[in-house]
Amino acid sequence: MKITLFDSMIGSGGAERVLTTMANEFVEEYDVSVVTFQSGPEDVFYEMDSGVNVRYLDLLKSSNGLLEAIRQNLRRIKILRQEIKTLDPDVIVSFLPENNILVTLSCLGYTKPIVLTEHTDPFGTKLGKVWGVLRRLVYRKADVIVVLTSSAKEYFESIFRIPVVEIPNPVYLPAVKEHEELLEIPGPYIITIGRLVKNKRTEDIINAFSQIKDEYKEWCLVVVGDGPLKEDLQELARKLGVAERVVFTGLVRSPEHLLKNAEMFVSASITEVFPMAICEAMVCGIPVVVREYNKSVRDIIVDKKNGVLVRNHTLENLVTAIKDLMDDQKRRRELGFEAKIAMRKFAPDVVMSRWTELFQQLTSRTAPR
Repeated sequence: MKITLFDSMIGSGGAERVLTTMANEFVEEYDVSVVTFQSGPEDVFYEMDSGVNVRYLDLLKSSNGLLEAIRQNLRRIKILRQEIKTLDPDVIVSFLPENNILVTLSCLGYTKPIVLTEHTDPFGTKLGKVWGVLRRLVYRKADVIVVLTSSAKEYFESIFRIPVVEIPNPVYLPAVKEHEELLEIPGPYIITIGRLVKNKRTEDIINAFSQIKDEYKEWCLVVVGDGPLKEDLQELARKLGVAERVVFTGLVRSPEHLLKNAEMFVSASITEVFPMAICEAMVCGIPVVVREYNKSVRDIIVDKKNGVLVRNHTLENLVTAIKDLMDDQKRRRELGFEAKIAMRKFAPDVVMSRWTELFQQLTSRTAPR
């Protein structure tokens, strides 16, 4: 079977991580190609197996104005169509909404199945008006939409009249590279991982930590990730008097050592679909305190059994949840144990078998669009 995976950029996000995992898993048995608009491997964050055929189309040039954006996307569609024709895959998998639209338009009249994956929160993330209209018109030309949670499945089934399949992300921890420097954090610490952007609400975690710093003088907060708000968050830590106890690590390719040595993981994000950082923490067997961003979080966390859900989005509730676990080491160990068990259903071999089953079902289709 020949499989082509497409994403415009193979950066450090969750969708890119899943693409890389699929490529590395399937290349052992299938002919796998990855197509991207990047110009080269310099910005590829996750390590790709050398057996994967990665095609760099160099089409990421930004557009100035609507007309130029239309011209750029028409050119992308044309080149992408040529690339797909050259590769002649048995199945095509695209990641993220705008990419899904371009891929589907590139394949009009093509006879091979197209799988569109949705990794964004349908309740909290909205496409622009033009892309939103295009999605409603174009998605129906694909064969199946793959979503991560049951609530996302319900949402897309209510809008699109094509099959919607739920396949969660595979959860694992990237291997530590040889000679990779491992950061050591003294004393007990809380950890949070994520891009430093508005919707992650990392400032709420720093604010919560500032309210308990005097009572728990030996504890630190570790913030893993990078983004446009990094300097603002560092300044906030200084203003709140916790700068010396808040460690900003930047991007960490392999966070396993930081997670396994942490006492708990905290997320204050207000929009997620399938939060990989939370799941990675659970795989490591540490307790998680998670703001209940929408009902899809309950596909992952059972409140007070394998994690703690914080309702009502108040800082007071977040502080209380963190303090309750800081005061109860036994409870932390119990929640961490249950969290690790809960992640077994997201093991790569389990998830990849579901993808294989889907591909086998789809590849018998031969009628053109």
